[in-house]
Amino acid sequence: MRIRWDYRYSLGMPELDNQHIKLFDMINDLMAGIEGNFREKATRLAVADLLKYAREHFAAEERVMKDIGYPGYDEIKAEHVKFAGKMNELAAKVETDYDVASEELMAYLFGWSKIHLLGLDPQIGAFIKEQKKKR
Repeated sequence: MRIRWDYRYSLGMPELDNQHIKLFDMINDLMAGIEGNFREKATRLAVADLLKYAREHFAAEERVMKDIGYPGYDEIKAEHVKFAGKMNELAAKVETDYDVASEELMAYLFGWSKIHLLGLDPQIGAFIKEQKKKR
C-alpha cells in the first residue's frame, strides 16, 4: 500500500509543499523496505531520516506560521514537539526490538499524517489563501 501526495494538500508554498511530498516519499520507502524484508534497515533509516526531516521541516513551517501570524501556531508547534519526541522514542526502541518499532512507526506515521498533513496543515494553506485575498 502506498500513500500518494495530492495537490489538494498543497499549502500554496512550494518550500513546504516539497517537504511534505518528501515525507510521503519517506513513508513509502519505509513501507517498501518492510514489505521487501528489510524491516530492520528500513526502520533504522526511516527513524534517522525522520528526525532530520522534523528538525528542518518543522523549523521552516514554524517560521512561516510566525511570519504570517497564523493563529493555530501553538497547536501545530505542540504537534511538532510530540512528533520529534515519538521519533526519539522509536530511535531507542529500534535498538532493542526493531519489529515492534517498525510497526509502531508505521501506525504512528499514518495516524500523524491524517491529523497533521491532511487536517492541521491545510488550515495553514487556507489561512495563507485568505490573507492573499485581503491584499
